[in-house]
Amino acid sequence: MTTAPERPYVQQIMCNVPRMRMARALNVATVVGSIAHLVLFIAVPEWFDAQFVRVGFCATDQGWLHTLEYTFVFQLLAILVLLGLAAAHPSSDCAGKARKQVPGIFIHALAHLAQVRDVPVLSFFTKSMAANNDHSAFDLMEGPSEAVQHAMFFTLFFYAILASTMGSHTLWYSMLVTLAQLFVPWKLILLYVSTVILVAKCVVNLGDRGGSLQSRLTAVWNVSIFGTAVVESLFCSGVYLAAGGHVWYDAVISWGLVLIVLAVLAEEAGAPRTDLSKKCT
Repeated sequence: MTTAPERPYVQQIMCNVPRMRMARALNVATVVGSIAHLVLFIAVPEWFDAQFVRVGFCATDQGWLHTLEYTFVFQLLAILVLLGLAAAHPSSDCAGKARKQVPGIFIHALAHLAQVRDVPVLSFFTKSMAANNDHSAFDLMEGPSEAVQHAMFFTLFFYAILASTMGSHTLWYSMLVTLAQLFVPWKLILLYVSTVILVAKCVVNLGDRGGSLQSRLTAVWNVSIFGTAVVESLFCSGVYLAAGGHVWYDAVISWGLVLIVLAVLAEEAGAPRTDLSKKCT
């Protein structure tokens, strides 16, 4: 008695199982690591770089441009590339999702620029850089208008970053983390924002049962963002700062997304010539 051959989609699921496990392990490691990193930074700041502990960013104004101005420029360039890829491949679901993250990247870039330049409506960012970094946003607010600016900006920021990932849950999550962020000292802003975004993305990514290339690369991307934040918090002073400092963190975020889109587009272009039912690649 002979058994019926496995259906192609069943074999493809079996091929993807090891990849799904790897992606799941990376997502879990990112969630646990991000939360532990934030908690340790609060509990034992002496374990971390002194300059990073004082400011909350690895940035300097030595040179032609402030470090945070470089991050603004690099993210704008990534936005142009993402928009170009989306326009060139209108049928690609991955490129379409990446285009939806462009507003979040732009808001992120604008926030950094506002930390060192006078940007209308975002004056509270400039104030935060000049103030005692032990103060929270709530401590520094001088009136209702600043509270509204802050709440609207961060709600839109989180919403724009997470909309393509969290779907209908994005709004309430964005409002919740924005409310909590009001009382977070400015020196914790980077790690706080990084943690709440990575936890949300990784938890959603854990639910992806398909083991797609995009899902696997997203898991690698997320753990890379976390790893860059760890390096920045531990080795800010000296060579790392001279080599760009916080520029690397934002480059991993924006240009990591560009690399994911390019990889998925390459896979989509080669898909018709690949018989997935016969082999695992």
